[in-house]
Order: sequence, then C-alpha cells, then structure tokens
Amino acid sequence: EVVRLEGPLPEGQVLQHVRDVARGLEASLREGIIHRDIKPRNLFLTAEDRVKVGDFGLARIADETTLTEAGQVFGTPHFMSPEVLDGHPADWRSDQYALGVTMFYLLTGRYPFESESPEVLARKYMNDPMPSLKGVLPDASDAADALFRRMTSRAPGDRFGSYAEIVAAISR
Repeated sequence: EVVRLEGPLPEGQVLQHVRDVARGLEASLREGIIHRDIKPRNLFLTAEDRVKVGDFGLARIADETTLTEAGQVFGTPHFMSPEVLDGHPADWRSDQYALGVTMFYLLTGRYPFESESPEVLARKYMNDPMPSLKGVLPDASDAADALFRRMTSRAPGDRFGSYAEIVAAISR
C-alpha cells in the first residue's frame, strides 16, 4: 500500500484520486451496483496515475436485499458508515462515506478513529464527532476539509446528493 510505504499523499493527488473513484462509483451505480467495500486496498493506480476501483466481492445490486444478516456486518470497520454499523442496509451514500474516510487516510496516513476493539471502534464511528481534516493536517485546504466533512456526515441525507456533485466540488 502506497501510504504505508511512502507516507501520506499530496492533497492535489488525493483529490484527483477521489474524483477518479467518484466517477467509477457513479458508473457502477448507473448499472445498479453498490460496491460496499471502498477502502485504499480496493483502489488500484494505473500507469497513467489514474485510480480504478476493484474488488467487487461485497458488491450488490442496488435493489436486491442486503448481505447484512442479523448480528453480522460485512466490510471493513474503519470505512463503514454509521448507518451500516447500526445494521441498516448499505446504499451508494455508504460508499460515499467510505470514500471520505479513504480520502482522510490518504492525506493523513491514519484513520479518523482508532481502537483495538472492533466494538469500541464501531461506537466511535457511530457516535463521536468526525475529526476535522484541518485538525489533523493543518495545511489541508478549507475546500478539502469541507469535502471530507460532507462526505462523512453522520446522516446520509447530509452527504452529497450524487457522485457528480463530488466531482464538481473537486473541480471547483
């Protein structure tokens, strides 16, 4: 993994990567597919420095029943949205949340919350205020901080209304 080997990435590069992923997720969503496991390890850098989304092992068709079963959640806790951690079905806004956490990780080299216990970690993501990107990375732009905060809003309805809105926000 690039961040583990080389450290956090420059903001411009991360924003380009987030834009690439948003475009890929938008294309998948047009086909009715929700990824459900967006994280750095499922993003692949091409020779042209573009990012492609891979590992659709947990993906599902948007209108099918969820793979989440009573008491069992599939995915990576650091990148799971509060609603999914609370047992609700994932939708495209859950992928958007995971992309926001991925952005934070690529920029800072750390996760928004840490804990050895998966239960404590889940409670932090569900209940604690998301840290400010600028609080961890003071040189981050206000625009990147605002993008991160909106993508990781606790309430899905407070996140961006489409991947196109994310792409437009990055392009500004």
